[in-house]
Amino acid sequence: MKKLKAFTIIELTVITLLSGIVISIAYFVFFILQKQYNSYDKTSKYQLEITTLSRLLTEDFQHADSVVSTSEKAFEMFKNGKITSYQVEPLYITRNKSEVTDTFHLLTQNSTLLLDEVAVTVPGIWVDELQFETIYHQKTLPFRFHKKYAVAPFICKEHHNQ
Repeated sequence: MKKLKAFTIIELTVITLLSGIVISIAYFVFFILQKQYNSYDKTSKYQLEITTLSRLLTEDFQHADSVVSTSEKAFEMFKNGKITSYQVEPLYITRNKSEVTDTFHLLTQNSTLLLDEVAVTVPGIWVDELQFETIYHQKTLPFRFHKKYAVAPFICKEHHNQ
């Protein structure tokens, strides 16, 4: 009788067990990497929203001819007859310019419109500063945007009111 070379049942069991361990380790590493990627993705999207909003607000405040409140949490910017409007809400900030609306999903708090460091609470008042805070990783990040006006528009407006 001829003997066949083959694996014993014990050898096959050991190989199956070792394969299961290797596959379990690979799955565990994949799970950890997936979790880290999701965390990185969420962080990078939030940072992109913060930097984009900050850049747009800075540009809009600097280039606007005037900034006027439309409510306690909303304002419009005027530049060459074009209007850019912002609405600050606790869960988001919207920007509307030329029929295009951008929504920035940020947790905001303590948003205030100011004129000469006094809070603006009624519509139609010029604004020279916007302040708000956003919460990021349980940290409060303050934001402040300032508009510098020339004196001439205020003098002309005061002269027309008399």
